[in-house]
Amino acid sequence: MDEAAATRYTGTAIGLHWLGAALVLSGFCVGLWMTDLPFGPLKFRVYAYHKWIGVTVFLVAVARLAWRARHRPPPAVAMPRWQRRAAAATHGLLYALMLAVPLSGWLYSSASGVQTVWLGVVPLPDLVAKDKELAVALKVVHLTLNASLAALVLLHVAAALKHDFVDRDGLLARILPGRRRPATGKAARMRLIAPFVPPLAALLLAASPESSAQGVAVERSDIRFVSKQLGANVEGVFRKWKANVDFRPQDPARSRAEIEIDLASIDLASEESESEVRRPSWFDTRQFPTAKFVSTAVRGLPGDRYEVAGRLSLKGVTRDVMMPVQLKRDASGMSVAEGQLTLQRLDFRIGDGPWADTDTVANDVVVRVRMVLPPVK
Repeated sequence: MDEAAATRYTGTAIGLHWLGAALVLSGFCVGLWMTDLPFGPLKFRVYAYHKWIGVTVFLVAVARLAWRARHRPPPAVAMPRWQRRAAAATHGLLYALMLAVPLSGWLYSSASGVQTVWLGVVPLPDLVAKDKELAVALKVVHLTLNASLAALVLLHVAAALKHDFVDRDGLLARILPGRRRPATGKAARMRLIAPFVPPLAALLLAASPESSAQGVAVERSDIRFVSKQLGANVEGVFRKWKANVDFRPQDPARSRAEIEIDLASIDLASEESESEVRRPSWFDTRQFPTAKFVSTAVRGLPGDRYEVAGRLSLKGVTRDVMMPVQLKRDASGMSVAEGQLTLQRLDFRIGDGPWADTDTVANDVVVRVRMVLPPVK
């Protein structure tokens, strides 16, 4: 091995370094861009791209740490002890933030009720349950960590330039792909660094249901739905609804149920999303403030199962629906009725215009109803 090669990082280390740098820069750029985009299908897609980049940054950081654990770096260049310690601390923090920033984004997405699906193919598990207040806090954490990462990257770049321009010790050349000698010429160095500066600098500057019901234990009941956005599950819940349920397990035909939902009470753990779905292209809550389900027939099936037929009125459209219901009993003797049905949102004119593209927001919406009823006599 020649002397120049002995003082350079391996090809794999160089490749992982610059791949990580490109991904971090891309994540910053996409993050800055998506913030000011109007709410719409494009913003959905850009948010998904941002999350895909973040997951990839995490994986590349893990790969870099694994490679570093098995391969010693080249001998350090001569520098004062305080600089060596500062460099070691900066590198350690960079690795930590390349793991923490994507992880905080993953947590934020989970708390917002939006599943992360890497590259639109690999679904990742939600790390926390959907929680609006937690999502707000995690968003602050994610932005703070991003700003910290941007500051460290700028410090890292400034230190590399100092070694190249001032010390001329060849430190930068050790990590440059295809280079064997220190870079020469101010123009050559600035071409290497300039693309990183503007987006990083810009980032531093940026940096209980109220329902009422008869025959239902409201505090333990809920009405939820799950849709898919670019292949990722998004869960919502309605905080205000009214129900009048008369359940007769011994005589199902005489059972009945009426449920009225205040559509403006939708909770998506995102004020921007909630504001959008109240608009005319979605629920149009000013003209159609409620959705209503009225049962027309209840049929008993073996195994404490039932079929509840009824009419669902939503946004001026009324359609016949059928909901399978499973009856369970908890330890306190309460009966729990759990039902689920799949609706096609476009049948009810939900999400028309630019949102009619079912590749961005799926047409199928799964509605889940959980009603806790009085003890069965």
